[in-house]
Amino acid sequence: MDAIQKISGRIGRVTGHGIAGNVCRNFLAPFIWTRVTLLLVANTINIAADLGAITDSIKLLIGGWSPIYVVIYAVGSVTAQIFFSYKRYVAILKWLTLVLFAYVIALAIVHVPWGEALRGLLIPKSNARWMVVTGRHRSSLARVISHPPRRVFDPPFFLQAAR
Repeated sequence: MDAIQKISGRIGRVTGHGIAGNVCRNFLAPFIWTRVTLLLVANTINIAADLGAITDSIKLLIGGWSPIYVVIYAVGSVTAQIFFSYKRYVAILKWLTLVLFAYVIALAIVHVPWGEALRGLLIPKSNARWMVVTGRHRSSLARVISHPPRRVFDPPFFLQAAR
């Protein structure tokens, strides 16, 4: 991501225009609208995957009905973005980011069979037969689709090029 951000900044410095301005100057409208539509679909799927992951985490902690958690989290997130000042919202997100260190703490506390973990990293197992028998191929496919490298067209890159 750092390399993409640096390239975006250099494009802006050399041309005097941001990425969006350069794209509009060099491509026809149908090409741009096709890419914008594909980006909208990809971001919608990404947001749905994120909401699903958050909902599943909440459900694991306290149980309950998943759809209501999706609605509560989505409405809460949008409400915070609209009504909180930017400074306050950033402060909240910074503290929530610290919660991610719980993964590191859990790794330190839980016994991990490192030999098996490294073996699984180098020689992945295929659970294709298990997925077909149990009918879990859809959720596994959704996991694969929802976690590719993304965020290349996020606003920071456009802002970096425009500065």
